[in-house]
Amino acid sequence: MTIFICTLTGLAVVVLIVYLAIPIAHMIKNKGKRRDVAEVMYPGDAERQCDFRDKVASGILRNNPGFTYESPEFQALYREEMDRLLKEYQG
Repeated sequence: MTIFICTLTGLAVVVLIVYLAIPIAHMIKNKGKRRDVAEVMYPGDAERQCDFRDKVASGILRNNPGFTYESPEFQALYREEMDRLLKEYQG
């Protein structure tokens, strides 16, 4: 009976450690990851994040008719705009 209780206690300790270790590992993994304003504004809502990114990209393309999604000029303006919006949202 003692062996059974010790085994269950050991198993419970292992489960508890894994239960705590997984979220900590995710936090460490994502610590250096750069987040954009869409992820900050709509955490966990991929559809709204995508819609927001599309809205920003459409605005840039509307104001700069010669640009395409692949053009380096568009990429630079998009990153600048997302950084500006993130600072504005956090400030």
